[in-house]
Amino acid sequence: MSNVIAPRRNALIRLPDWQPRLIRYVQSKSRKPFEVGENDCATFWIGAVEAMTGHRPVQVTWRNMADCLAMLRANGDSLERAFQISDALGPGAVVDRSTLSRGDVVLYHQPNQGDTFGLVWDQDTLFGPGVEFIERESTIVAQKVWRV
Repeated sequence: MSNVIAPRRNALIRLPDWQPRLIRYVQSKSRKPFEVGENDCATFWIGAVEAMTGHRPVQVTWRNMADCLAMLRANGDSLERAFQISDALGPGAVVDRSTLSRGDVVLYHQPNQGDTFGLVWDQDTLFGPGVEFIERESTIVAQKVWRV
């Protein structure tokens, strides 16, 4: 049983005021602790995309770590497959790391936590949910980049 419902199959378009919307979204999450189903790496990128486009690309239905881990295991422990990110963001969404820009969604590796999703803030910085609040990382750690 999948915990992700019907991703959008077409490309999402950023709204004209996407930057202030994204800033407000990140500010609203900046002091919230990690919580599965509420403020985890998947809900973070999904909420950011919704802030930029006005559309929620994927509906999250898990509410606890056991459900989330079961979904990951069912998808070969691949965050990318489990959250259907490439399908949700549309064809051609994967871009070269050298072109990353604000609002791009990234897959990166966090020491002691494993692979996670984050959001590019600028050429040097990405944000992702940490244990106590949103954490900054260098964009150098980005393994894969999706453009919204």
